[in-house]
Amino acid sequence: VGALMRLVAKVKADEDWRGELPDFGKKYEKVAKKMESLDISGCKLDPVAGATLGAALPLFEELQLLDVSDCGLKTIGIGALSRAIAKLQKSTINHWWLTGNYAESMGSPECTEAVCEALLSVGLQNLTSLNMSDNALGPSGAIKLAEALGKIPREKLKLEELLLADCQLSSTGGGAITNAASKINTLRRLDLFNCMIGDSGVEGLANLLGAADVPLTFLSLQANAITYSGAVQLANGYREGEVSQHLVAFDFSANAIGNECNDGTDALADAFKARPPAKLETLNLAENSLGDGTPTSLLKALGVMAALTWLDLSTNRLKADAGPAIAEGIKTTSQLKILGLNDNEALGDEAMAAIFESATDNLKNLTELHAGKVSLMDTDDGEASPGSKAAMKLLGTGEALSLLDLRSNPKLGSSTCGALRAAIGERTRTVMLPDDDKAHHFSKPLDARKFTYQYVGAKAYVKKDKK
Repeated sequence: VGALMRLVAKVKADEDWRGELPDFGKKYEKVAKKMESLDISGCKLDPVAGATLGAALPLFEELQLLDVSDCGLKTIGIGALSRAIAKLQKSTINHWWLTGNYAESMGSPECTEAVCEALLSVGLQNLTSLNMSDNALGPSGAIKLAEALGKIPREKLKLEELLLADCQLSSTGGGAITNAASKINTLRRLDLFNCMIGDSGVEGLANLLGAADVPLTFLSLQANAITYSGAVQLANGYREGEVSQHLVAFDFSANAIGNECNDGTDALADAFKARPPAKLETLNLAENSLGDGTPTSLLKALGVMAALTWLDLSTNRLKADAGPAIAEGIKTTSQLKILGLNDNEALGDEAMAAIFESATDNLKNLTELHAGKVSLMDTDDGEASPGSKAAMKLLGTGEALSLLDLRSNPKLGSSTCGALRAAIGERTRTVMLPDDDKAHHFSKPLDARKFTYQYVGAKAYVKKDKK
């Protein structure tokens, strides 16, 4: 990076860098012309480096991926780099990632305007992936970005991936972005994690789900303060559109869609039954207060998701009546590999027995079952309970099972824990028990983002999200 910066400083100053550095200059110019990916993410630079790097961009004649994530360029550096991109006369960049460069709000509007100028230029007319996550975009910046996307003719817009996690959009900005996204008929991945959208910003999301020609495969709405009323709007949009035919991963965790009347959960259940998500593999409903009502209809609706491989229902305060519903729902999800039920203390032993038995009979591909802090317990006379016995049977017969997490169930006695270990037999697998975890820390909800944040970019270049 130091050599690059010294070189581009010469270029910027219009000095004879070929004469100054003849051998390096010729070699570097040849390499730069053929370079397809430039990843300097995580290099702690300064705002001036944005302008310096921008001055060097004409050297990269075949550059497809430009990653300056977490470089500390701030608004000045990103603005300068954006303006340099806007001046390019040739379009090769299709992936532009600038995550985590400006957290300060001062200067953000001007910076966002520069980014939008670049989006409307020749330099980014082939852009397929834009990652602006962890920047202080804010409502005004989101509106500017949405307006810029709206100015690009639909037949010329090639954007497939728009990642705006932690961008402080609020309901106003979130609504603007999602309304713009509903008109991008190439969009496949949208990340709005922790954008403070709320129920008042859900209308745009409903329009997106109701769009007839947006092939959305990945959608993250994690941690957006969406309640049961917002869930009803989303369900209505889902029923109207074609997203059910495309969606592969849906992260709806850390919201609050459960309530006593089951308005949101029932609406989602009806929508899923009316338009089964034929390709859905990953569903994250953790931390959603589902136990505030009786979400049996939603849990049973899992049965229409034939392609489901990853399901998280952790931290929902689910009660005993949810056990039979989950057991029923997973009967037809034969492809399920990972099931998360951690931190549902009110489920209880009998409910878990029903789930374990259903998993034994129907989930032959199950590799992980997380059931920490679900109130498994021995009987009053110290014998193994129905839940424990069902877990032993699952361990003994589940050919694919590699991990069974039963931590933070302190009422499982030592004899039961010993029997569970013995049930493993000679197979290579792990069972995590209360006496393995003296502090009784249950596992946190599974992280769907690490399963969905993988992208193959320019020719054999693989980028994995650092989160």
